[in-house]
Amino acid sequence: VARMDADDVSYLDRFFKQVSFLYNNPEIDCLGTWAIEIDEESNEYFRKEMPIIHKDCSEMFKVRDCLIHPTVMFRKSYFEKAGLYPLDTYFGEDTIMWAKGFYNGCVFANLPEFLLYFRMDKDFFDRRKGWNHAKSIFILRRRVNRLLGYGFKADFYAVLYFLIKLMPSSILNIIYKNFR
Repeated sequence: VARMDADDVSYLDRFFKQVSFLYNNPEIDCLGTWAIEIDEESNEYFRKEMPIIHKDCSEMFKVRDCLIHPTVMFRKSYFEKAGLYPLDTYFGEDTIMWAKGFYNGCVFANLPEFLLYFRMDKDFFDRRKGWNHAKSIFILRRRVNRLLGYGFKADFYAVLYFLIKLMPSSILNIIYKNFR
């Protein structure tokens, strides 16, 4: 199962490369790629690289998501192990999917290639801030931390995310571009 958003653009050979990787690496249940974030006029904003191997994905997930959701390709085995997307989440359905995958022994990887243009519209930061969003992110990350037994350090990052999501969009933009 391949995933992407309607306003994003895949490289022409993205599916071929991901399917080939999965064919040659049968232990991988979920495979993402790197992405180039672009604005509404298709100007490059940021090149987003993610960890490549499962161990590094697992380590990063203690702090934040280790996959770029619209780049992901799943094997059927992923859903058999982890279940489907949750229906009880205000924001971050992908985060819960990754948590359920880690909890149920799914193996993650990212292809170290930029294979998707991820579009960030003018409202990108406005949709990702405010009390409801901050509260939702905090509850979500605490849920993940409890499920996976991550402990105090991960809870500290959950509080940090909560505080960041309360900041003005202009500050979010600076943080997003410079401190990831």
